[in-house]
Amino acid sequence: MSYIRGNFQRALDNAARLQEAASYGVNNQFVLKEVKKEKKEKQFEIYLGNLSQTGGKSFTDTIDFLNGLKAGEAKEFAKGLAKYKTIEALAGNFASEKKGLGNVIFDEAQQIGKGIGPGELWISWLVEDARVSGGGESFDILVGGKNKYEVKSYIGDNAPFRLGNAGAASKFQWLKDMQALAATTEKIVKIPTLEKQHPELWAAAVQVNSRADKSSAADYARGEISKTLMGSMLNFMKVAQGAVEERQSGYDIIEVKSTQAGKPNKTFAIKPASDQQISAGSFEIIDEINPKDLQSETVLFRELVKNKYVREGAAGLMRDINAGIAQVEQKYKGIKFAVFRTGGLNISSSLMKMDVADPYTLDQQYGGAKAAIINVSGAILRVREQM
Repeated sequence: MSYIRGNFQRALDNAARLQEAASYGVNNQFVLKEVKKEKKEKQFEIYLGNLSQTGGKSFTDTIDFLNGLKAGEAKEFAKGLAKYKTIEALAGNFASEKKGLGNVIFDEAQQIGKGIGPGELWISWLVEDARVSGGGESFDILVGGKNKYEVKSYIGDNAPFRLGNAGAASKFQWLKDMQALAATTEKIVKIPTLEKQHPELWAAAVQVNSRADKSSAADYARGEISKTLMGSMLNFMKVAQGAVEERQSGYDIIEVKSTQAGKPNKTFAIKPASDQQISAGSFEIIDEINPKDLQSETVLFRELVKNKYVREGAAGLMRDINAGIAQVEQKYKGIKFAVFRTGGLNISSSLMKMDVADPYTLDQQYGGAKAAIINVSGAILRVREQM
């Protein structure tokens, strides 16, 4: 008797769920029939409830889409509904599920419009209790009320993917330091006498500025950095570091300041002096210099050595880039990346880091190609999921 009562109650519950579906606006009898046939009334109720939370045009257009399904499509929809418990389980069957109706639903976001990315509605259909973010949330998909995912669709494109606000170029100090170095190259090419004084340094600076779109510093400032610009900057960095290390001049500039109003700071070139000579005040002034005039060799090398990547080389740049990527990972802590690629769906909690034997060849892992790990375009850092 209890078995009969249990079955009867389940039948009542399922009937109520189909009535609930009608209240959401689903009136396609093909869909309702197939959902009942698959015994997925509960899953359908959760699916529609999640859609209503997403809200807006995503909800209304999806309801219209469901109401427009024909008999065969409705059958395919019901079979696929909540077929997987996790996105990870779905990922292993990407190719087989992105066919027929699955392919249509995958691209439905393009019909619905802004706010929903390709593949998000597809996931919400195939994965049980998967809800598409309604906007204003730090993730794209929530599964089971707790598991968060950031979804990126790069089918047909194996380039690094675009981050959101966490990838804003203005957040990364290494880009600011590279911008400062690029600005130095612009100053160098404006001083013709340096071509004879330091031909290799001059040539490297000219190369940097021949690779820029607007200007080398401006390209870094606006976050539009080409692979060729990055490569020429690495070359300039190497040349500049070599020139600075070869110079070995000790202390050769001294600045004098006053606490009296109206007494401007004065900068002097001095004969190279040791720590002990400076401490003892035993140094010889050569001449007063303008600290902004790079025609002075002393000022030029002071300008170069102020930049951390001239001091530390490309190894320091690689370290700082990877620290920036780790910073992004922290921003996305607790959120997995679900990245659609040509070959499937990649799920990862971490991002790839730059790793080359010779840091001066970092440009090999930069740009929009398949081998690239990062790129900076549109004022946004682009990265690649770690597999």
